[in-house]
Amino acid sequence: MKKLISLMMTGCMLLGVAVAVQAENKVSLDVVGGSNFNLTDKFTAYFSDGTVDGPNKTKYVGDLSGLLLGFETSLDKFKLGAEYGLWSTDEYSSKENGVKDPDDNYSEDLVVAEVKGGYRVVDQNRFKLDLTMGVLDLSYKETVKENGSSSKSKNNISGNMIGVDGTVNFSDKASLQGTVAYSLVGAYVMGLDDPSLTEIKLKYNYALTDNWGLGLGYRAYLLSGKYDGPGSDVDITREKDKVDGNIGAFTLGASYKF
Repeated sequence: MKKLISLMMTGCMLLGVAVAVQAENKVSLDVVGGSNFNLTDKFTAYFSDGTVDGPNKTKYVGDLSGLLLGFETSLDKFKLGAEYGLWSTDEYSSKENGVKDPDDNYSEDLVVAEVKGGYRVVDQNRFKLDLTMGVLDLSYKETVKENGSSSKSKNNISGNMIGVDGTVNFSDKASLQGTVAYSLVGAYVMGLDDPSLTEIKLKYNYALTDNWGLGLGYRAYLLSGKYDGPGSDVDITREKDKVDGNIGAFTLGASYKF
């Protein structure tokens, strides 16, 4: 709720500034589908009696769907933008070492929030390039149903992102937008060490009128982190854990310029 209120306030401030200075603005609403929540956890436990359990490989893969709201305003060479999405997965079972566990079911409720600013360094009729800085936050609540019981937990993936936005204009109506951003500093991946977060977006836009347009895109959030330290149990002296993930999403929606 705090993140929602913060993003709404940011959006209102962006809208107020945009209207005040008569900037070029665009709002968009996209449906998310044909997408997946994909995490791989490789875990090894070292016990006090000298035995080793692992590495065990557990995969968590669920189908994602939801909505994504976006806003962007630009004035001369500067631009500001924000996105807010509510996505969720159907129930799915994990696979440990390639074997599906029939006794557990997982589901995720994901909140995607991003605010960023950019400065245009290439401004041609057919090609435009912006350098960007922003904050990306992927928070999700996980529900686990196992042997008749249910539990919930919260996880967070975030980063201070530095990247580029590019646009190729094929004609007055058709264009292709792309984004690549990386968390050079300030990344956080579920409390793990050496966190890494990369954002990749690609979207084809077609203008129906001067104001209305359609867009078809794909985006991926690539994440990783690891842990190598003391065990979480009395009998476990040391643990090694490595997590890699890909949260991918196809988007289809409409946009309005004003």
